[in-house]
Amino acid sequence: METWVRFSAQSHGRERLLRVAQFACVLVGDALRRNGGSAAILDHVTRLEAHLGLGRKLLPLLFHPGSAPSCPGSSRYFLFSILLNLSRDAYEIRQLMEREATGRRSSKGTGTGTGTGTRTGPGCVSEQRSHAGLQRLQELRLRLQVELRLLLRVLRGNPPLLLDLLKNLCDLCIPLERLRLRRCGAAVLGLCGVTASLLSIVTILQPWLRLKP
Repeated sequence: METWVRFSAQSHGRERLLRVAQFACVLVGDALRRNGGSAAILDHVTRLEAHLGLGRKLLPLLFHPGSAPSCPGSSRYFLFSILLNLSRDAYEIRQLMEREATGRRSSKGTGTGTGTGTRTGPGCVSEQRSHAGLQRLQELRLRLQVELRLLLRVLRGNPPLLLDLLKNLCDLCIPLERLRLRRCGAAVLGLCGVTASLLSIVTILQPWLRLKP
Protein backbone atom coordinates (compact mmCIF):
# COMPACT_ATOMS: atom_id res chain seq x y z
CA MET A 1 0.00 0.00 0.00
CA GLU A 2 2.84 2.35 0.84
CA THR A 3 4.41 1.68 -2.56
CA TRP A 4 1.15 2.52 -4.32
CA VAL A 5 0.79 5.77 -2.31
CA ARG A 6 4.30 6.82 -3.32
CA PHE A 7 3.55 5.91 -6.92
CA SER A 8 0.29 7.89 -7.10
CA ALA A 9 2.04 10.89 -5.52
CA GLN A 10 4.44 11.14 -8.48
CA SER A 11 3.41 13.19 -11.48
CA HIS A 12 4.82 10.49 -13.76
CA GLY A 13 2.73 7.89 -11.96
CA ARG A 14 -0.44 9.94 -12.33
CA GLU A 15 0.30 10.41 -16.02
CA ARG A 16 0.61 6.62 -16.46
CA LEU A 17 -2.75 6.11 -14.74
CA LEU A 18 -4.38 8.69 -17.03
CA ARG A 19 -2.78 6.94 -20.01
CA VAL A 20 -4.24 3.58 -18.98
CA ALA A 21 -7.69 5.14 -18.61
CA GLN A 22 -7.40 6.95 -21.96
CA PHE A 23 -6.53 3.84 -23.97
CA ALA A 24 -9.10 1.83 -22.03
CA CYS A 25 -11.65 4.32 -23.37
CA VAL A 26 -10.34 3.61 -26.88
CA LEU A 27 -10.98 -0.11 -26.32
CA VAL A 28 -14.44 0.48 -24.87
CA GLY A 29 -15.36 2.84 -27.71
CA ASP A 30 -14.30 0.29 -30.32
CA ALA A 31 -16.31 -2.44 -28.56
CA LEU A 32 -19.37 -0.19 -28.52
CA ARG A 33 -19.06 0.52 -32.25
CA ARG A 34 -18.66 -3.15 -33.11
CA ASN A 35 -21.62 -4.25 -31.01
CA GLY A 36 -24.02 -1.46 -31.89
CA GLY A 37 -23.80 0.37 -28.56
CA SER A 38 -25.82 3.43 -27.69
CA ALA A 39 -24.72 6.58 -29.50
CA ALA A 40 -25.07 8.58 -26.29
CA ILE A 41 -22.78 6.23 -24.34
CA LEU A 42 -20.28 6.19 -27.20
CA ASP A 43 -20.28 9.99 -27.21
CA HIS A 44 -19.60 10.04 -23.45
CA VAL A 45 -16.71 7.58 -23.84
CA THR A 46 -15.24 9.58 -26.73
CA ARG A 47 -15.42 12.81 -24.74
CA LEU A 48 -13.90 11.12 -21.68
CA GLU A 49 -11.01 9.88 -23.83
CA ALA A 50 -10.45 13.43 -25.14
CA HIS A 51 -10.51 14.88 -21.60
CA LEU A 52 -8.05 12.26 -20.36
CA GLY A 53 -5.72 13.01 -23.28
CA LEU A 54 -5.92 16.73 -22.49
CA GLY A 55 -5.25 16.02 -18.83
CA ARG A 56 -2.11 14.09 -19.75
CA LYS A 57 -0.87 17.05 -21.79
CA LEU A 58 -1.61 19.56 -19.03
CA LEU A 59 -0.18 17.47 -16.18
CA PRO A 60 3.49 18.36 -16.85
CA LEU A 61 2.52 22.03 -17.11
CA LEU A 62 0.77 21.94 -13.75
CA PHE A 63 3.71 20.44 -11.89
CA HIS A 64 6.54 22.00 -13.98
CA PRO A 65 5.22 25.54 -15.18
CA GLY A 66 8.36 26.02 -17.33
CA SER A 67 7.81 22.91 -19.49
CA ALA A 68 5.72 22.79 -22.66
CA PRO A 69 2.98 20.11 -22.63
CA SER A 70 3.17 19.26 -26.31
CA CYS A 71 4.52 20.34 -29.68
CA PRO A 72 3.25 19.92 -33.25
CA GLY A 73 5.81 17.23 -34.15
CA SER A 74 5.47 15.25 -30.92
CA SER A 75 4.36 12.06 -32.71
CA ARG A 76 7.48 12.15 -34.90
CA TYR A 77 9.72 12.66 -31.86
CA PHE A 78 7.89 9.88 -30.05
CA LEU A 79 8.41 7.52 -32.99
CA PHE A 80 12.09 8.45 -33.19
CA SER A 81 12.61 7.81 -29.46
CA ILE A 82 10.85 4.42 -29.70
CA LEU A 83 13.03 3.39 -32.64
CA LEU A 84 16.11 4.36 -30.64
CA ASN A 85 14.89 2.33 -27.68
CA LEU A 86 14.21 -0.67 -29.90
CA SER A 87 17.70 -0.33 -31.40
CA ARG A 88 19.14 -0.39 -27.89
CA ASP A 89 17.03 -3.46 -27.02
CA ALA A 90 18.19 -5.23 -30.19
CA TYR A 91 21.83 -4.43 -29.39
CA GLU A 92 21.47 -5.73 -25.82
CA ILE A 93 19.77 -8.90 -27.05
CA ARG A 94 22.45 -9.52 -29.69
CA GLN A 95 25.24 -9.07 -27.14
CA LEU A 96 23.61 -11.41 -24.63
CA MET A 97 22.88 -14.01 -27.30
CA GLU A 98 26.49 -14.00 -28.47
CA ARG A 99 27.70 -14.29 -24.87
CA GLU A 100 25.30 -17.17 -24.24
CA ALA A 101 26.33 -18.95 -27.44
CA THR A 102 30.02 -18.54 -26.60
CA GLY A 103 29.48 -19.98 -23.15
CA ARG A 104 27.61 -22.97 -24.52
CA ARG A 105 30.27 -23.65 -27.17
CA SER A 106 33.01 -23.57 -24.54
CA SER A 107 31.15 -26.05 -22.32
CA LYS A 108 30.26 -28.47 -25.15
CA GLY A 109 32.47 -30.16 -27.70
CA THR A 110 31.99 -29.52 -31.38
CA GLY A 111 30.03 -32.19 -33.25
CA THR A 112 31.55 -34.21 -36.03
CA GLY A 113 29.96 -34.22 -39.42
CA THR A 114 28.99 -37.37 -41.19
CA GLY A 115 30.89 -37.97 -44.38
CA THR A 116 29.10 -39.07 -47.50
CA GLY A 117 30.61 -40.79 -50.49
CA THR A 118 30.75 -38.90 -53.75
CA ARG A 119 28.76 -40.53 -56.45
CA THR A 120 29.70 -39.93 -60.02
CA GLY A 121 28.22 -40.96 -63.25
CA PRO A 122 25.36 -40.01 -65.54
CA GLY A 123 22.19 -38.79 -63.83
CA CYS A 124 23.85 -38.08 -60.48
CA VAL A 125 24.45 -34.30 -60.91
CA SER A 126 20.80 -33.25 -60.52
CA GLU A 127 20.39 -35.59 -57.56
CA GLN A 128 23.43 -34.09 -55.85
CA ARG A 129 22.13 -30.57 -56.41
CA SER A 130 18.74 -31.50 -54.96
CA HIS A 131 20.41 -33.10 -51.96
CA ALA A 132 22.61 -30.02 -51.43
CA GLY A 133 19.56 -27.75 -51.56
CA LEU A 134 17.69 -29.83 -48.99
CA GLN A 135 20.76 -29.87 -46.78
CA ARG A 136 21.03 -26.08 -46.91
CA LEU A 137 17.35 -25.74 -45.96
CA GLN A 138 17.83 -28.11 -43.03
CA GLU A 139 20.89 -26.18 -41.86
CA LEU A 140 18.96 -22.91 -42.09
CA ARG A 141 16.05 -24.38 -40.11
CA LEU A 142 18.40 -25.70 -37.42
CA ARG A 143 20.17 -22.34 -37.23
CA LEU A 144 16.86 -20.50 -36.82
CA GLN A 145 15.79 -22.95 -34.10
CA VAL A 146 19.05 -22.39 -32.24
CA GLU A 147 18.70 -18.59 -32.55
CA LEU A 148 15.11 -18.75 -31.31
CA ARG A 149 16.05 -20.87 -28.31
CA LEU A 150 18.88 -18.49 -27.49
CA LEU A 151 16.53 -15.50 -27.78
CA LEU A 152 13.94 -17.07 -25.47
CA ARG A 153 16.64 -18.04 -22.96
CA VAL A 154 18.10 -14.52 -22.94
CA LEU A 155 14.72 -12.81 -22.53
CA ARG A 156 13.61 -15.28 -19.85
CA GLY A 157 16.78 -14.57 -17.90
CA ASN A 158 16.51 -10.77 -18.25
CA PRO A 159 13.05 -9.54 -17.15
CA PRO A 160 13.95 -5.82 -17.42
CA LEU A 161 15.01 -6.28 -21.04
CA LEU A 162 11.89 -8.32 -21.82
CA LEU A 163 9.55 -5.71 -20.29
CA ASP A 164 11.32 -2.86 -22.08
CA LEU A 165 11.10 -4.67 -25.42
CA LEU A 166 7.40 -5.43 -24.99
CA LYS A 167 6.65 -1.86 -23.89
CA ASN A 168 8.47 -0.36 -26.87
CA LEU A 169 6.79 -2.74 -29.33
CA CYS A 170 3.37 -1.84 -27.92
CA ASP A 171 4.18 1.88 -27.98
CA LEU A 172 5.34 1.66 -31.60
CA CYS A 173 1.83 1.35 -33.05
CA ILE A 174 0.70 4.65 -31.45
CA PRO A 175 2.85 7.09 -33.47
CA LEU A 176 2.51 4.87 -36.56
CA GLU A 177 -1.26 5.25 -36.30
CA ARG A 178 -1.18 8.97 -35.57
CA LEU A 179 1.24 9.67 -38.42
CA ARG A 180 -0.85 7.42 -40.71
CA LEU A 181 2.18 5.32 -41.54
CA ARG A 182 0.28 2.14 -40.69
CA ARG A 183 -3.38 1.66 -39.83
CA CYS A 184 -3.61 -0.43 -36.67
CA GLY A 185 -7.30 -0.02 -35.81
CA ALA A 186 -8.86 1.26 -32.60
CA ALA A 187 -8.86 -2.15 -30.89
CA VAL A 188 -5.14 -2.77 -31.48
CA LEU A 189 -4.30 0.84 -30.61
CA GLY A 190 -6.23 0.69 -27.34
CA LEU A 191 -4.84 -2.71 -26.36
CA CYS A 192 -1.24 -1.70 -27.11
CA GLY A 193 -1.68 1.60 -25.25
CA VAL A 194 -3.09 -0.08 -22.14
CA THR A 195 -0.42 -2.80 -22.19
CA ALA A 196 2.47 -0.36 -22.61
CA SER A 197 1.11 1.86 -19.83
CA LEU A 198 0.67 -1.06 -17.41
CA LEU A 199 4.22 -2.28 -18.15
CA SER A 200 5.49 1.22 -17.48
CA ILE A 201 3.60 1.28 -14.16
CA VAL A 202 5.18 -2.06 -13.22
CA THR A 203 8.68 -0.64 -13.78
CA ILE A 204 7.83 2.38 -11.60
CA LEU A 205 6.47 0.21 -8.78
CA GLN A 206 9.39 -2.23 -9.10
CA PRO A 207 12.52 -0.22 -10.00
CA TRP A 208 14.63 -3.38 -10.37
CA LEU A 209 12.57 -4.20 -13.47
CA ARG A 210 13.62 -0.94 -15.15
CA LEU A 211 16.24 -1.45 -17.87
CA LYS A 212 19.44 0.29 -16.90
CA PRO A 213 21.18 2.40 -19.60
